[in-house]
Amino acid sequence: MFVLVIMAELDTKNPQRCIEDCTEILLAQSQPYQEMLVDSDTLLYHYTDVNGLLGIVQSNTLWATEAAFLSDPVEMHYSARLIKQVIDDYCAKNPYDLATEQLEHMRMLPTHTAYNDVFREHVGQDVYPHRPEEAYAIISFSLNDDSILLWREYADKGNGYALALTRTTLDGKLRSGTMTIGQDFIRRVLYQPEQQTTLINDVLTTFLNYYREHNLEFGTVWQALDNELKTLLPVLKSHYYAQENEARYIGKMSNMMNWSLPKVADENKSDIEAMDVIFSAESGVVVPLIRMKPIDGGPIPIQEIVIGPSLNQDMAEIGLRRLCDRYHYPGSIRIKRSEVPYRSHL
Repeated sequence: MFVLVIMAELDTKNPQRCIEDCTEILLAQSQPYQEMLVDSDTLLYHYTDVNGLLGIVQSNTLWATEAAFLSDPVEMHYSARLIKQVIDDYCAKNPYDLATEQLEHMRMLPTHTAYNDVFREHVGQDVYPHRPEEAYAIISFSLNDDSILLWREYADKGNGYALALTRTTLDGKLRSGTMTIGQDFIRRVLYQPEQQTTLINDVLTTFLNYYREHNLEFGTVWQALDNELKTLLPVLKSHYYAQENEARYIGKMSNMMNWSLPKVADENKSDIEAMDVIFSAESGVVVPLIRMKPIDGGPIPIQEIVIGPSLNQDMAEIGLRRLCDRYHYPGSIRIKRSEVPYRSHL
């Protein structure tokens, strides 16, 4: 049971205040909510091949993938179905509660509710919507610094690198030109169904209790709850992916429909260099990638680079240090070597 502190002079039409207060309660009392968060100094490792490394350093860019094109074919569908099921179960178990009646009413509205905008979008279609008005730009990391699975899957069978950053250097520090980032955050991915269900129940219960305890319009609480549920969509995945131990930079993009090529203001730049979105070929599929750069104009704040297990690690380290010197990366970047015994040619 969540204990709520009644706030004085509460703005009954301010969803942001509701979000902040409920987040504070969840941080204090919900274990899965706490487990979803990433400590500020935790190293997050982005596995990539040598071309990915060069692309990041030489263009000073991290490339985010729109969630529809990630490797998990049920990405977002899985979490949306789970959230829908938890809401349905809650309403069935609390049929005469005032908050439930309001919740049922909001679910029946044709537009502008999480149940319709989000769940109809992600659950009601077999194919992911091809032009979502809101989408998620994802940069994938792992909390594992030397994983044979990730070396093989994402770093050219061990011939690549793992670049480490921290939440402090990422959260709120990236921009994407003309693409609007409505909200961005770093979250650990949760994989266990019981943990996921508990988290959704905690969020739902906290916001509905907040409605009961305060003199709020339900539409305000629903707007806040809608926002919080949408932030869960990219962080709940099937347990089959648990070995990846993933953490994500998640940028909520509000104008992803703006794909047109901008005019190049600098004649020295190519069309590709001017674009916020480029297209890559992945296993025969055209995949949009979103350009993300540091807001302060400085270099991507890499803290550490791990050299893959299949490389000539002596030569790779020399090349890395020269690359970092050339692009003005600080000498404080740590360079480590994978200790995984692995031969990629077998």
